[in-house]
Amino acid sequence: MWQGLLIIIVFLVIAALMMTKKIPTLLALPLMAIVICVIAGVPAVGVNEEGAAIGWLQTVLEAGVIRLQKNNAWVRQSDAANWKRDVELLLEELTIYNDGGVNLPNIHLIVGKRIVDLSGLQSNEQIYGLGGIELAGYPEDEPIIVVGARKVDT
Repeated sequence: MWQGLLIIIVFLVIAALMMTKKIPTLLALPLMAIVICVIAGVPAVGVNEEGAAIGWLQTVLEAGVIRLQKNNAWVRQSDAANWKRDVELLLEELTIYNDGGVNLPNIHLIVGKRIVDLSGLQSNEQIYGLGGIELAGYPEDEPIIVVGARKVDT
């Protein structure tokens, strides 16, 4: 209980300091993240029973943050030679046809640390064309993760 209250107090104080321009946002947000981790008792460096890193230094600063998050996404493991086949499968499964026309899903290709965003394109041909340009030069056995998610109305 006291940890939750302390976290809320830290948030309010740092938010007030940012709003009054006493502390820059670039410094305030990492400071708030570190202070909240300390209050919650999260170790800076640690390993759980399975041997996985659990410290905030290891998981956020070393491994990096989540760069792509999609709800109800379909994911296919592919390679540079077969990515079009997997994109075609996702397009068939996730495309919505209605009276307004065709609503294509958001498609992303992940190659190494690179994320190729093919969402917002108007046709399958555009997706294949831009994807082909983005993946040109990769060897045929280069692993590629194909991610597809339906567009949702907000």
